[in-house]
Amino acid sequence: EALPFRSHKRRSSNNAPVPANRHRRAFSDSAARRASVTASQEATSFSQNICCIATHESTHDTVFIVGAERLRYTGVGFLFAAQSNVWYQQIFGNHDRDRIRTAETAVILSDITPDAFEFLRNYCHCGVLGVISFDLVVHLLYAADKFLIAAISEKCKRKIKSVANLTDWFKVMHAFGKYDTVQFQLFVNECVYNSKFVVRHLDAIMADRQRLEALPSWQTQMIESFHRLKCEKLSSRRFSDEYKKYEISKHFCQQYVHHSHHRYDEDSSWQRVMQHRYLANIDFSQFAVGELLSDVRDDQIMPESVLLDLVNKKVKEEKQCFRIQDVLLSSRTQRDALKIGDKIDVRLEDGNWREAVVYGRLKRANHDVLKVRECEPPRHVFSLPLALDGFIAAHKSVTQRKVHRECMKRVQVGDVVIVNLKYCPPIRHVDERDEQWRRAKVVEVANERCNLFKVCLVNQRQANDREEDGDNGPNRNAFPRIFHVHPDSVDEIRLAGP
Repeated sequence: EALPFRSHKRRSSNNAPVPANRHRRAFSDSAARRASVTASQEATSFSQNICCIATHESTHDTVFIVGAERLRYTGVGFLFAAQSNVWYQQIFGNHDRDRIRTAETAVILSDITPDAFEFLRNYCHCGVLGVISFDLVVHLLYAADKFLIAAISEKCKRKIKSVANLTDWFKVMHAFGKYDTVQFQLFVNECVYNSKFVVRHLDAIMADRQRLEALPSWQTQMIESFHRLKCEKLSSRRFSDEYKKYEISKHFCQQYVHHSHHRYDEDSSWQRVMQHRYLANIDFSQFAVGELLSDVRDDQIMPESVLLDLVNKKVKEEKQCFRIQDVLLSSRTQRDALKIGDKIDVRLEDGNWREAVVYGRLKRANHDVLKVRECEPPRHVFSLPLALDGFIAAHKSVTQRKVHRECMKRVQVGDVVIVNLKYCPPIRHVDERDEQWRRAKVVEVANERCNLFKVCLVNQRQANDREEDGDNGPNRNAFPRIFHVHPDSVDEIRLAGP
């Protein structure tokens, strides 16, 4: 009689033949599942038995002298050795395996705290990762790195990066100061410069002078340097993401070499450290030519031939581009000189450009208004305050300009670019800061009908990331979600870096 498998019933209802080996395969799969469950249960039972046996001191054969207090602990040596080759060498490398180790042949761990050792012992005996507190996490990370236990090390790093209040943050930073500077400096740098928590609470950290000054000097200098870098008012071209990444990486390497206790040979310098660790992650094509020829060249961070090739590419690209300030009628005198019948390029609130003609002017108590009409249907009418710049450009300077930048010709719908909302008229008169670079996804590319890119901001919340940095950002509603930009406008669009 056939077993009531669902698939068998479905085949029977269709009068389809049942394979001869169907029942055999079904029984085989069922037996495999039962064997797998049984093996899992046996493994769990075996682990529990090992843990139970290891908790009895009568089974312990190894003595550990832990911490500056020289506290005595015991444990099962082969369980420690199974978790780490370092422990294997310490426990079995210099001792007779047939002899029980005593206090005279104990494993000395003077640089490990007792709490960290107890956590490690529980992990070695039972294979269980317990709860890690912020009081313990740094000391446990040091021990895990020393004994090359990757599972604990990764969990400690995730715990440190998840800090959510200033008390725990200062507690962690102070604990780092108890260890060698070189060992944790790069990780601490990463936790400071790449931490959203630090960015949001940097002003509060700087205001808590008592706890800040209690930190080691190298940490205090690093935090103060980051605060100065964040607050410094740089020009828009010097405040690009890639340039900021370059400055931060440069500071990392200088501090690393300055505070290192190791002896370096004569050729060692912060430039070599940066070339080894960070240079591949920086997109120098996003730098201005002036930055490459001044800062990068003075730092001697790359060969002259590579730098000159990069500069030549930048110069060639800039010849294909235009700067929006060069085509805008930025001067009030230029806008006042416009008369009825003059043709101009007009920018709308979403960044789109229209070819228009002046057909009237209105004088009001506070300001003059220019009345313009589109040259092409549907011939919308606009009122432009002459006191505000950013709306009017020379005739055909944008609307009739074709795409010349080779890098932008390869952009396709769905690609991510970076746009600068500074020159969008609503933003231009709401926020006076140097730049408003935002990541955006290309919705429409330039074509014969329209020579502009239509982009959509990737995340509307990014429009207010300066508020997270402690600045008084503009109203969220002032940022358009859909934005138009000419691909050749070097001040308004660039490719997203790696």
